[in-house]
Amino acid sequence: MNFKEQALNNEIINTSYQIDNIPELHDRLIVGTAKYLDQELITNDPIIAKSKHVKTVWK
Repeated sequence: MNFKEQALNNEIINTSYQIDNIPELHDRLIVGTAKYLDQELITNDPIIAKSKHVKTVWK
């Protein structure tokens, strides 16, 4: 697998601002980053997993 860091930028912040069903700010930024990059998110967080904004995977 390939992983890389992504710097927080205005586009990611604007994408995160559109997320309306995740109450925790830092979780919204994580989801916003995945959404902006059009990537799945590896998490077992049930609130994020229920979100319509990003696809999650957890094995």
